Amino acid sequence: MVHFVVVVLFSSVVMLSLVASPSAVARQASSARTLALPAPDELPIVAEHRYRLSGSARPFLFWISRDNIGGGRMTWRRAADGTLGFELLMGSDPARAPFKTNRWGYIREIVRGDSAELVAVKSETEEETVDEARASANQKDRDRTLMFIHEQVSPREARASSAIVDIGRDATYRELDFVLDRMATIPEWDERVGVRPKATRPGFLVALTELMQSGVNAWSAADRSTFHYEARTLLYVHRAKPYELRQSDVEVLRDVMIGGRRYAHLLQGAFRIRNPATNYQSQFSVIYGLDNDLAAVPVRITYQPRWWLRTQLTLDPSDHPLARR
Repeated sequence: MVHFVVVVLFSSVVMLSLVASPSAVARQASSARTLALPAPDELPIVAEHRYRLSGSARPFLFWISRDNIGGGRMTWRRAADGTLGFELLMGSDPARAPFKTNRWGYIREIVRGDSAELVAVKSETEEETVDEARASANQKDRDRTLMFIHEQVSPREARASSAIVDIGRDATYRELDFVLDRMATIPEWDERVGVRPKATRPGFLVALTELMQSGVNAWSAADRSTFHYEARTLLYVHRAKPYELRQSDVEVLRDVMIGGRRYAHLLQGAFRIRNPATNYQSQFSVIYGLDNDLAAVPVRITYQPRWWLRTQLTLDPSDHPLARR
């Protein structure tokens, strides 16, 4: 996410940087076909929150921080028939970010009963060092290549299609509609098909929301002076492969100021993504709400993908949420 260099969104939404092992799933040849994308606009919005992106880099001994170098939004949708929609968009603004960095990502999950459809987009380039970030800033057409994922999850299997495409011009996270229109015209995709284990959630956002809600439920049921949360792990499917998402070390934050707003009570949880096939892990933390319209809503997401880089997505102080319940 921000970055003085790289991964924008909590590393392109963390989960997009976790690539399924080719040996662990059935890989099919590239297919020439146009994918029918889900239509989330048909689902009524029940809540939407806006965020600001900030980041810190430590090229030497001290952290150097920049605030408001990008933004994001989270959207919840629900139809009368019970169909749910979850969306997460975040990215850096090249007009404000160091090195004119343009990194962003988007995930959309539409859940119908025990089946789901996922669409994801992320910046393809991910620099490993500050020097690589500076060098990337001078590369022509560096922001034209994006990675696209379309996944269909049924009760028994997951079928994922992916493509890396030059979309013809630079595009930021503010131009999502243009990018999704371009996605709908991609002719060739690489496909993977994998078995969906029992009790596996159909997507990352579904699992993340459920774990945050479990924290809210534990808080509601507990004696406030002795709150305790037992660590919990859920399986979710991503690119036709199961991943683990674990929440642990949940603590109560009382009377805190975050992003220019004061909160009476919040929960902070440590989250870990793990690929069971490779044991590759990635950690991030989420501070989320407990009361009313902010219950199980992230107030701040913090991700440190490198020892020298830390990024945060914080609820915008001007955010005026819709009632979700």
